[in-house]
Amino acid sequence: MNNPKSETDVLLEQQTELNRITKEYDECYRNLSRLYGIPEGQLWTLYEMRLRGGEMAQSDLVNATFMPKQTVNSSIKKMEALGLISLSRTGSGRRKTVTLTEAGEALARETADRVIRAEASSLRKMTEEERRDFLLLFERYISELQRSVEGEQTNSVSEENAVDERMERSP
Repeated sequence: MNNPKSETDVLLEQQTELNRITKEYDECYRNLSRLYGIPEGQLWTLYEMRLRGGEMAQSDLVNATFMPKQTVNSSIKKMEALGLISLSRTGSGRRKTVTLTEAGEALARETADRVIRAEASSLRKMTEEERRDFLLLFERYISELQRSVEGEQTNSVSEENAVDERMERSP
């Protein structure tokens, strides 16, 4: 006789499946990066730049790719050395604009554009309602996860402060 699963057991199974799916998703992009022979940072830079017409502020690129600032900076320096992008200062501030060169445009057509087409093809296989539901639910999950992580960070800081206070009071 099968015992019904507890809510905790069901949640753990669902978390495991979600983690497997997200890792498989990440692996798809790593495989594309290897297939095209370029680092992931460069692929994501080309991808975001193609979505935005081939030119964008370096700070916007950091925000769009969700990669660490240092990773984006390293990627941009290497791409500039390879002649794939050019950097220019805009206005009187420190803001830099990244622009694809002809070589960068050619590489983007062979890499990022193919990724964008593959993603669109995958989404087209879902109905409009399925796409909408998928995006709404995934966004909700990410928002809830971010709130949980922020809660953990707050708790961690509070715990560190409590330890510091105890240490200061110790003789």
